[in-house]
Amino acid sequence: MRILFVSTIYPTPTRPCQGAFNQVLVNSLRQSNEVQVVAPIPWTQWHEARSQDVHAEGVHHPIYFYLPKVLRAHYAVMYWQSIRRTIQQTRKSFKPDVVLGYFLHPDGCAANWAARYLGVASVVMSGGTDLRLLSKTSSRKARIQQTLRQADRLIVVSRELAERAESLGVQESKIDVVYRGVDRNCFRPMQQACARHECNVPEEAVVILWVGRLEAVKNPALLLAAALPWKQRWNRRVQIKMIGQGSLRRELIQHSRKLGLQDVLEILPPMNQQRLALYLNAANVTVLTSRSEGIPNVLLESIASNTPFVATDVGGVAEIASPNVDYLVPSEDADSLAAAVIACVEQPSTRLRTFSPHDHMCMAAAVERTLRRAIHSRRTALEVQTADAA
Repeated sequence: MRILFVSTIYPTPTRPCQGAFNQVLVNSLRQSNEVQVVAPIPWTQWHEARSQDVHAEGVHHPIYFYLPKVLRAHYAVMYWQSIRRTIQQTRKSFKPDVVLGYFLHPDGCAANWAARYLGVASVVMSGGTDLRLLSKTSSRKARIQQTLRQADRLIVVSRELAERAESLGVQESKIDVVYRGVDRNCFRPMQQACARHECNVPEEAVVILWVGRLEAVKNPALLLAAALPWKQRWNRRVQIKMIGQGSLRRELIQHSRKLGLQDVLEILPPMNQQRLALYLNAANVTVLTSRSEGIPNVLLESIASNTPFVATDVGGVAEIASPNVDYLVPSEDADSLAAAVIACVEQPSTRLRTFSPHDHMCMAAAVERTLRRAIHSRRTALEVQTADAA
Protein backbone atom coordinates (compact mmCIF):
# COMPACT_ATOMS: atom_id res chain seq x y z
CA MET A 1 0.00 0.00 0.00
CA ARG A 2 1.21 3.51 -0.84
CA ILE A 3 0.33 6.09 1.81
CA LEU A 4 0.66 9.88 1.78
CA PHE A 5 0.74 11.31 5.31
CA VAL A 6 -0.10 15.01 5.76
CA SER A 7 0.32 16.99 8.99
CA THR A 8 2.18 19.91 10.53
CA ILE A 9 2.34 17.85 13.73
CA TYR A 10 5.48 16.00 12.68
CA PRO A 11 9.20 16.54 13.39
CA THR A 12 10.82 19.18 11.19
CA PRO A 13 14.35 20.60 11.11
CA THR A 14 13.09 23.67 12.98
CA ARG A 15 11.03 21.68 15.55
CA PRO A 16 12.65 18.21 15.73
CA CYS A 17 10.76 17.12 18.87
CA GLN A 18 7.21 17.96 17.82
CA GLY A 19 4.81 15.21 16.77
CA ALA A 20 7.25 12.39 17.52
CA PHE A 21 4.30 10.00 17.89
CA ASN A 22 3.36 10.62 14.25
CA GLN A 23 6.93 9.91 13.16
CA VAL A 24 6.74 6.64 15.09
CA LEU A 25 3.49 5.77 13.30
CA VAL A 26 5.00 6.58 9.89
CA ASN A 27 8.13 4.52 10.59
CA SER A 28 6.00 1.59 11.74
CA LEU A 29 3.81 1.81 8.64
CA ARG A 30 6.95 1.83 6.50
CA GLN A 31 7.80 -1.68 7.65
CA SER A 32 5.32 -3.04 5.11
CA ASN A 33 4.18 -0.03 3.05
CA GLU A 34 5.53 2.86 1.01
CA VAL A 35 4.96 6.12 2.87
CA GLN A 36 5.64 9.71 1.83
CA VAL A 37 5.19 12.59 4.28
CA VAL A 38 4.16 16.20 3.70
CA ALA A 39 4.95 18.09 6.91
CA PRO A 40 4.67 21.84 6.26
CA ILE A 41 6.83 24.35 8.13
CA PRO A 42 4.98 27.54 9.14
CA TRP A 43 6.33 30.63 7.39
CA THR A 44 7.08 32.11 10.82
CA GLN A 45 9.90 29.54 11.06
CA TRP A 46 11.14 30.22 7.51
CA HIS A 47 14.38 31.93 8.57
CA GLU A 48 15.25 28.99 10.80
CA ALA A 49 14.46 26.55 8.01
CA ARG A 50 16.64 28.36 5.46
CA SER A 51 19.74 27.74 7.56
CA GLN A 52 19.10 24.01 7.88
CA ASP A 53 18.80 20.97 5.67
CA VAL A 54 15.06 20.61 5.22
CA HIS A 55 15.28 17.55 2.99
CA ALA A 56 14.93 13.98 4.21
CA GLU A 57 14.13 10.89 2.20
CA GLY A 58 10.37 10.52 1.83
CA VAL A 59 9.63 13.68 3.84
CA HIS A 60 8.67 17.04 2.30
CA HIS A 61 8.59 20.37 4.15
CA PRO A 62 6.79 23.01 2.08
CA ILE A 63 6.34 26.43 3.68
CA TYR A 64 2.85 26.95 5.11
CA PHE A 65 1.63 30.51 4.59
CA TYR A 66 -1.19 31.77 6.83
CA LEU A 67 -2.26 34.82 8.82
CA PRO A 68 -1.42 34.25 12.49
CA LYS A 69 -4.51 34.36 14.75
CA VAL A 70 -6.62 35.80 11.93
CA LEU A 71 -9.20 34.08 9.68
CA ARG A 72 -8.62 30.70 11.34
CA ALA A 73 -11.68 29.23 9.62
CA HIS A 74 -9.88 29.76 6.30
CA TYR A 75 -6.59 28.15 7.33
CA ALA A 76 -7.37 24.99 5.34
CA VAL A 77 -7.48 26.97 2.09
CA MET A 78 -4.14 28.60 2.92
CA TYR A 79 -2.75 25.19 3.92
CA TRP A 80 -3.85 23.54 0.67
CA GLN A 81 -2.46 26.34 -1.48
CA SER A 82 0.84 26.01 0.42
CA ILE A 83 1.20 22.26 -0.15
CA ARG A 84 -0.43 21.94 -3.58
CA ARG A 85 2.79 22.30 -5.56
CA THR A 86 4.48 19.68 -3.38
CA ILE A 87 1.57 17.29 -3.97
CA GLN A 88 1.83 17.89 -7.72
CA GLN A 89 5.57 17.22 -7.73
CA THR A 90 5.26 14.16 -5.51
CA ARG A 91 2.59 12.73 -7.81
CA LYS A 92 5.14 12.35 -10.61
CA SER A 93 7.04 9.62 -8.77
CA PHE A 94 4.61 8.50 -6.07
CA LYS A 95 0.93 7.75 -6.69
CA PRO A 96 -0.63 6.98 -3.31
CA ASP A 97 -3.55 4.64 -2.67
CA VAL A 98 -4.73 6.70 0.28
CA VAL A 99 -4.05 10.02 2.04
CA LEU A 100 -3.88 10.08 5.85
CA GLY A 101 -4.21 13.48 7.56
CA TYR A 102 -3.57 14.08 11.25
CA PHE A 103 -5.46 16.92 13.00
CA LEU A 104 -8.86 17.66 11.52
CA HIS A 105 -8.49 21.35 10.72
CA PRO A 106 -6.66 22.61 8.82
CA ASP A 107 -4.49 19.52 8.19
CA GLY A 108 -7.26 16.97 7.72
CA CYS A 109 -9.30 19.26 5.49
CA ALA A 110 -6.27 19.87 3.24
CA ALA A 111 -5.55 16.12 3.25
CA ASN A 112 -9.08 15.49 1.97
CA TRP A 113 -8.49 17.98 -0.86
CA ALA A 114 -5.18 16.30 -1.66
CA ALA A 115 -6.95 12.94 -1.85
CA ARG A 116 -9.62 14.40 -4.11
CA TYR A 117 -6.93 15.93 -6.35
CA LEU A 118 -5.13 12.56 -6.52
CA GLY A 119 -8.36 10.59 -6.94
CA VAL A 120 -7.77 8.33 -3.93
CA ALA A 121 -9.30 7.53 -0.54
CA SER A 122 -8.84 9.82 2.45
CA VAL A 123 -8.61 9.04 6.16
CA VAL A 124 -8.38 11.69 8.87
CA MET A 125 -7.10 11.17 12.39
CA SER A 126 -7.84 13.05 15.63
CA GLY A 127 -5.81 13.06 18.83
CA GLY A 128 -8.38 15.11 20.73
CA THR A 129 -7.71 18.85 20.70
CA ASP A 130 -9.52 19.38 17.41
CA LEU A 131 -12.66 17.44 18.36
CA ARG A 132 -12.72 18.62 21.95
CA LEU A 133 -11.62 22.27 21.81
CA LEU A 134 -11.70 23.62 18.26
CA SER A 135 -15.25 22.37 17.73
CA LYS A 136 -16.44 24.78 20.46
CA THR A 137 -15.98 27.66 18.01
CA SER A 138 -18.87 27.76 15.54
CA SER A 139 -16.76 28.58 12.47
CA ARG A 140 -14.12 25.92 13.23
CA LYS A 141 -16.87 23.43 14.15
CA ALA A 142 -18.41 23.85 10.69
CA ARG A 143 -15.03 23.22 9.02
CA ILE A 144 -14.38 20.17 11.20
CA GLN A 145 -17.80 18.73 10.36
CA GLN A 146 -17.07 19.32 6.67
CA THR A 147 -13.75 17.48 7.03
CA LEU A 148 -15.45 14.56 8.75
CA ARG A 149 -18.11 14.32 6.04
CA GLN A 150 -15.60 14.36 3.21
CA ALA A 151 -13.22 11.77 4.69
CA ASP A 152 -13.80 8.10 3.91
CA ARG A 153 -12.94 7.09 7.48
CA LEU A 154 -11.97 8.61 10.83
CA ILE A 155 -9.39 7.32 13.32
CA VAL A 156 -9.58 8.49 16.95
CA VAL A 157 -7.37 7.51 19.87
CA SER A 158 -10.11 6.91 22.46
CA ARG A 159 -13.72 5.81 22.77
CA GLU A 160 -14.55 9.18 24.31
CA LEU A 161 -13.41 10.91 21.10
CA ALA A 162 -15.47 8.47 19.04
CA GLU A 163 -18.55 9.61 20.98
CA ARG A 164 -17.66 13.25 20.34
CA ALA A 165 -17.32 12.56 16.63
CA GLU A 166 -20.72 10.88 16.61
CA SER A 167 -22.19 13.98 18.29
CA LEU A 168 -20.89 15.97 15.31
CA GLY A 169 -22.76 13.74 12.89
CA VAL A 170 -20.26 10.99 12.03
CA GLN A 171 -21.73 7.51 11.65
CA GLU A 172 -20.39 5.00 14.18
CA SER A 173 -19.55 2.59 11.34
CA LYS A 174 -17.14 5.17 9.88
CA ILE A 175 -15.05 5.48 13.06
CA ASP A 176 -12.16 3.30 14.22
CA VAL A 177 -10.66 3.62 17.70
CA VAL A 178 -6.90 2.99 17.63
CA TYR A 179 -4.97 3.50 20.85
CA ARG A 180 -1.46 4.82 20.38
CA GLY A 181 1.33 2.32 20.76
CA VAL A 182 4.37 2.37 23.00
CA ASP A 183 7.96 1.31 22.35
CA ARG A 184 7.92 -1.67 24.69
CA ASN A 185 11.67 -2.19 24.25
CA CYS A 186 12.24 1.30 25.64
CA PHE A 187 9.37 1.78 28.09
CA ARG A 188 9.49 -1.21 30.40
CA PRO A 189 9.89 -1.80 34.14
CA MET A 190 13.42 -1.61 35.53
CA GLN A 191 14.90 -1.46 38.99
CA GLN A 192 14.06 1.90 40.53
CA ALA A 193 17.46 2.17 42.23
CA CYS A 194 19.26 1.77 38.90
CA ALA A 195 17.01 4.34 37.20
CA ARG A 196 17.56 6.81 40.04
CA HIS A 197 21.30 6.35 39.84
CA GLU A 198 21.21 7.19 36.12
CA CYS A 199 19.04 10.28 36.83
CA ASN A 200 21.17 11.38 39.79
CA VAL A 201 18.24 11.03 42.18
CA PRO A 202 18.72 9.85 45.80
CA GLU A 203 17.20 6.45 46.57
CA GLU A 204 15.23 7.87 49.52
CA ALA A 205 13.63 10.65 47.45
CA VAL A 206 9.92 10.92 46.70
CA VAL A 207 9.90 11.65 42.97
CA ILE A 208 6.84 13.21 41.36
CA LEU A 209 7.10 13.38 37.57
CA TRP A 210 5.20 15.67 35.21
CA VAL A 211 5.76 15.56 31.43
CA GLY A 212 4.19 17.80 28.78
CA ARG A 213 4.12 21.14 27.03
CA LEU A 214 4.32 24.10 29.39
CA GLU A 215 1.11 25.58 28.02
CA ALA A 216 -2.28 26.47 29.48
CA VAL A 217 -4.08 23.38 28.14
CA LYS A 218 -1.68 21.16 30.12
CA ASN A 219 -2.27 23.30 33.23
CA PRO A 220 1.18 22.88 34.83
CA ALA A 221 0.28 25.56 37.40
CA LEU A 222 -2.07 23.03 39.02
CA LEU A 223 0.96 20.92 39.91
CA LEU A 224 2.50 23.82 41.81
CA ALA A 225 -0.81 24.56 43.54
CA ALA A 226 -0.87 20.98 44.85
CA ALA A 227 2.81 20.83 45.79
CA LEU A 228 2.83 22.60 49.17
CA PRO A 229 1.25 19.64 51.04
CA TRP A 230 3.88 17.35 49.51
CA LYS A 231 6.71 19.53 50.75
CA GLN A 232 5.10 19.79 54.19
CA ARG A 233 4.77 16.01 54.37
CA TRP A 234 8.06 14.87 52.89
CA ASN A 235 10.20 18.01 53.35
CA ARG A 236 13.18 18.09 50.98
CA ARG A 237 12.83 14.38 50.26
CA VAL A 238 10.26 15.32 47.64
CA GLN A 239 11.63 16.04 44.18
CA ILE A 240 9.24 17.40 41.58
CA LYS A 241 10.52 16.89 38.05
CA MET A 242 8.78 18.73 35.22
CA ILE A 243 9.91 17.76 31.72
CA GLY A 244 8.90 20.02 28.85
CA GLN A 245 9.13 23.42 27.24
CA GLY A 246 6.65 26.14 26.41
CA SER A 247 5.51 29.71 26.92
CA LEU A 248 4.74 29.26 30.64
CA ARG A 249 8.25 28.23 31.70
CA ARG A 250 9.37 31.59 33.09
CA GLU A 251 6.04 32.15 34.82
CA LEU A 252 6.24 28.72 36.50
CA ILE A 253 9.75 29.39 37.76
CA GLN A 254 8.68 32.72 39.23
CA HIS A 255 5.59 31.19 40.83
CA SER A 256 7.59 28.33 42.34
CA ARG A 257 9.84 30.87 44.04
CA LYS A 258 6.88 32.71 45.51
CA LEU A 259 5.59 29.40 46.89
CA GLY A 260 9.01 28.42 48.25
CA LEU A 261 9.27 25.37 46.01
CA GLN A 262 12.46 26.28 44.17
CA ASP A 263 14.50 23.79 46.22
CA VAL A 264 12.27 20.81 45.34
CA LEU A 265 11.23 21.69 41.77
CA GLU A 266 13.32 21.14 38.65
CA ILE A 267 12.14 21.98 35.13
CA LEU A 268 14.00 19.87 32.58
CA PRO A 269 14.00 20.29 28.78
CA PRO A 270 12.40 17.67 26.50
CA MET A 271 14.51 14.53 26.25
CA ASN A 272 14.78 11.44 24.09
CA GLN A 273 12.67 8.41 24.88
CA GLN A 274 15.51 6.41 26.40
CA ARG A 275 16.17 9.17 28.93
CA LEU A 276 12.47 9.69 29.61
CA ALA A 277 12.09 5.97 30.30
CA LEU A 278 14.69 6.29 33.06
CA TYR A 279 12.79 9.15 34.71
CA LEU A 280 9.52 7.22 34.52
CA ASN A 281 11.15 4.32 36.32
CA ALA A 282 12.80 6.62 38.84
CA ALA A 283 9.46 8.22 39.74
CA ASN A 284 7.09 7.18 42.49
CA VAL A 285 4.19 8.57 40.49
CA THR A 286 3.51 10.27 37.17
CA VAL A 287 1.15 13.25 37.37
CA LEU A 288 -0.99 14.70 34.59
CA THR A 289 -2.84 17.99 35.16
CA SER A 290 -4.33 18.66 31.72
CA ARG A 291 -7.58 20.45 31.05
CA SER A 292 -8.07 18.47 27.84
CA GLU A 293 -6.58 15.22 26.51
CA GLY A 294 -7.22 12.32 24.20
CA ILE A 295 -5.12 9.41 25.44
CA PRO A 296 -1.85 10.96 26.71
CA ASN A 297 1.31 9.28 25.47
CA VAL A 298 3.08 9.89 28.76
CA LEU A 299 0.46 7.89 30.66
CA LEU A 300 0.75 4.99 28.22
CA GLU A 301 4.52 5.11 28.73
CA SER A 302 4.04 5.31 32.50
CA ILE A 303 1.83 2.21 32.41
CA ALA A 304 4.40 0.35 30.31
CA SER A 305 7.05 1.32 32.88
CA ASN A 306 4.79 0.04 35.70
CA THR A 307 4.67 3.48 37.33
CA PRO A 308 1.25 4.49 38.72
CA PHE A 309 -0.29 7.78 37.70
CA VAL A 310 -2.52 10.47 39.15
CA ALA A 311 -4.37 12.39 36.45
CA THR A 312 -7.20 14.82 35.93
CA ASP A 313 -10.29 12.96 34.75
CA VAL A 314 -10.46 14.45 31.26
CA GLY A 315 -10.88 13.04 27.77
CA GLY A 316 -10.11 9.35 27.47
CA VAL A 317 -7.82 9.09 30.52
CA ALA A 318 -10.36 6.97 32.43
CA GLU A 319 -10.20 4.36 29.65
CA ILE A 320 -6.59 3.48 30.50
CA ALA A 321 -6.66 3.95 34.28
CA SER A 322 -6.58 0.77 36.39
CA PRO A 323 -8.78 0.88 39.53
CA ASN A 324 -6.85 0.80 42.81
CA VAL A 325 -3.59 1.42 40.91
CA ASP A 326 -4.09 4.82 39.28
CA TYR A 327 -6.02 7.82 40.61
CA LEU A 328 -8.35 10.20 38.76
CA VAL A 329 -9.16 13.64 40.16
CA PRO A 330 -11.41 16.50 39.00
CA SER A 331 -9.84 19.07 36.71
CA GLU A 332 -8.64 22.24 38.51
CA ASP A 333 -8.91 20.57 41.96
CA ALA A 334 -5.51 21.10 43.63
CA ASP A 335 -6.60 19.64 46.99
CA SER A 336 -7.79 16.37 45.41
CA LEU A 337 -4.62 16.17 43.35
CA ALA A 338 -2.42 16.67 46.41
CA ALA A 339 -4.29 14.03 48.42
CA ALA A 340 -4.29 11.50 45.57
CA VAL A 341 -0.53 11.79 45.07
CA ILE A 342 0.08 11.27 48.79
CA ALA A 343 -2.16 8.18 48.79
CA CYS A 344 -0.51 6.81 45.64
CA VAL A 345 2.98 7.21 47.11
CA GLU A 346 2.25 6.00 50.64
CA GLN A 347 -0.20 3.21 49.78
CA PRO A 348 1.23 1.64 46.61
CA SER A 349 -1.04 -0.96 45.04
CA THR A 350 0.00 -4.55 44.42
CA ARG A 351 -2.95 -5.22 42.09
CA LEU A 352 -2.53 -6.08 38.44
CA ARG A 353 -3.40 -3.49 35.84
CA THR A 354 -6.55 -3.88 33.78
CA PHE A 355 -5.09 -2.06 30.75
CA SER A 356 -1.82 -2.56 28.89
CA PRO A 357 -0.80 -0.49 25.84
CA HIS A 358 -0.04 -2.03 22.45
CA ASP A 359 3.37 -1.83 20.87
CA HIS A 360 4.01 0.27 17.77
CA MET A 361 3.54 -2.54 15.28
CA CYS A 362 0.11 -3.44 16.68
CA MET A 363 -0.88 0.21 16.40
CA ALA A 364 0.37 0.38 12.80
CA ALA A 365 -1.50 -2.82 11.91
CA ALA A 366 -4.75 -1.31 13.22
CA VAL A 367 -4.17 1.88 11.20
CA GLU A 368 -3.44 -0.24 8.11
CA ARG A 369 -6.77 -2.01 8.50
CA THR A 370 -8.56 1.34 8.54
CA LEU A 371 -6.68 2.55 5.47
CA ARG A 372 -7.59 -0.61 3.56
CA ARG A 373 -11.25 -0.21 4.55
CA ALA A 374 -11.16 3.34 3.19
CA ILE A 375 -9.58 2.21 -0.08
CA HIS A 376 -12.17 -0.54 -0.45
CA SER A 377 -15.11 1.76 0.28
CA ARG A 378 -13.80 4.37 -2.17
CA ARG A 379 -13.40 1.78 -4.92
CA THR A 380 -16.86 0.36 -4.22
CA ALA A 381 -18.39 3.84 -4.41
CA LEU A 382 -16.66 4.49 -7.74
CA GLU A 383 -17.89 1.16 -9.13
CA VAL A 384 -21.44 2.02 -8.10
CA GLN A 385 -21.15 5.46 -9.74
CA THR A 386 -19.80 3.89 -12.93
CA ALA A 387 -22.63 1.33 -13.00
CA ASP A 388 -25.26 4.02 -12.44
CA ALA A 389 -23.77 6.16 -15.22
CA ALA A 390 -23.88 3.19 -17.60
